Amino acid sequence: VYFTGGDGQITDCTITGNTGWGGGGLFKGDNSSTLLVQRCKFSNNSVAPTSCGGGQGGGMYSSGNLVVIDCTFMGNSTTGSGCGGGTPGGGDGGGLKLQSGNSLLVNCIIQGNTASGAGGGGRGAGVSIRDSVATFVNCRITLNITSNVFGPGSLTSGLENYGPGLPVTLFGCTVANNTMNGVQPGLSAGGLYNDPASHPLHINNCIIYGNAGLEALGPSIVQFSCVEGGVAGTGNISADPQFTNAAGGDFHLVDGSPCRDIGDRTLLLPDTLDLDGDGNTGETLSRDLDLLRRIVNGQVDMGAYEWQRTCLTDISRSSPGIAGDGVTNIGDLLAVVAGWGPCDQCNADVNNDDTVNILDLLAVVAGWGPC
Repeated sequence: VYFTGGDGQITDCTITGNTGWGGGGLFKGDNSSTLLVQRCKFSNNSVAPTSCGGGQGGGMYSSGNLVVIDCTFMGNSTTGSGCGGGTPGGGDGGGLKLQSGNSLLVNCIIQGNTASGAGGGGRGAGVSIRDSVATFVNCRITLNITSNVFGPGSLTSGLENYGPGLPVTLFGCTVANNTMNGVQPGLSAGGLYNDPASHPLHINNCIIYGNAGLEALGPSIVQFSCVEGGVAGTGNISADPQFTNAAGGDFHLVDGSPCRDIGDRTLLLPDTLDLDGDGNTGETLSRDLDLLRRIVNGQVDMGAYEWQRTCLTDISRSSPGIAGDGVTNIGDLLAVVAGWGPCDQCNADVNNDDTVNILDLLAVVAGWGPC
């Protein structure tokens, strides 16, 4: 797909198996326009190198303003040619390359993409950013791979912001299990890399874990996030997040995950895109990467996926961090009565319509008994 000149929209498309120099699946080259891409799949697209440089944007290359919602970028690749060493030979942005403008990615999966180099290491196997103000919300950047066929290079596998770059922010994202074939100590970041001359990366309610090399390299401000090895900042932890099956690509949290209920819900963005389809864009973000409830048990989790109750009517807390007590009973009925009226993602709003009312009371009655 080649896009230039004026605003546009691409919806419900599968773009697969294409090859080019920039943007194997989609190339957007107009700095003054805005493109909306929604519910699309970019897979197995590739970009070839120039005679002395790396290809850019295996799945997508974008200049200008971009909004991407509920899309997947999987199995895309970019490669570089050998031209005497250094970064000019490295593939750039296996999944996406964001070049200039404002970019917003919401509820996207960027997984299994590759960036390789010959004479210079691949960079940003998942996402590569340059001169773009980029925001990622409820996104998963996992299992991407960088390599350098001539030996160790300065590689970034998950997300790279270089240039010096403009502000990049991650809200409720999971960046995990990205790998590198060839790690240069102190220069290789499997998770996140930010150019030393760039604005700090802002990382909120995220999980950065299990990546090769360093988890994060470069200036950053991290809050209420789980980062392997630990990082300075308010509310951060370093414990194993306990994914369901990271090796198999399942990055949901298990019941006992330490990342449950310890994020900061005040950091949630407004639901301006109306992910839950209720027409209320003034509420806080109400859905996770699976489009399930973003707040469960009164507090937000770290990472892209919110832990979900098996039994929605079992709403009364048995203890902090545990939703319900395994039985829908008088405690849950009283919780609905106590929460009566308008609310924003509260436990007692069983049907999640922003109001605790008779419908929630009837739902508890209908679900009465062991869950």
